[in-house]
Amino acid sequence: MKRENIKFTSGKQYVEKDTLRESDFDWKGDKNKILGIQYNVKSYSPKDVVAKFNNIKFRTMEFMVNKEKDLMLVNAVAKVNEKEIKNLISDLNKKFGTEPEIVDEEMGGFIKYTIYSWKNNNQIIKLATALKLDFSNPHNIVSEKDKKFIQDVEKDNIEESVLFICNPKYESELKGKLYSGNWIKFK
Repeated sequence: MKRENIKFTSGKQYVEKDTLRESDFDWKGDKNKILGIQYNVKSYSPKDVVAKFNNIKFRTMEFMVNKEKDLMLVNAVAKVNEKEIKNLISDLNKKFGTEPEIVDEEMGGFIKYTIYSWKNNNQIIKLATALKLDFSNPHNIVSEKDKKFIQDVEKDNIEESVLFICNPKYESELKGKLYSGNWIKFK
């Protein structure tokens, strides 16, 4: 990947620009074929806000455009609590007029991630979130003391949610084919 750094005038955020090639999606892909550009908007402090959706403030945002500069996919990361996530889900249910489809549920250690999806003709919104730890696996025997320690260690991971906004035209091209960072949760 070819990377460039672009600074905002405020000095609080910066953008990394990556050229995405076919080989970034498939190891057998053509290293010379450019599929698009990825922009990573980041801040120097986790308290800085780079984007806002409803009442949720996001601290990082990444987006992909194709060679023609059509927006393909956006992801934004926020630290939110269970109440804020439930409010966001409720707001999205109202906006789309339907309950979300649960696309995936997976375990990562003791964290159970759920990926919700809402669709219409204009956009696809997916929300990857982990609202709580799951100690129910019978193969993992954990004492109450260890559970408390694990909860303290994993607190930041539980509160981190990723919101995706996808152009429906590109969903099949991208879904399940992104293998790094937050993109991996786009399923």
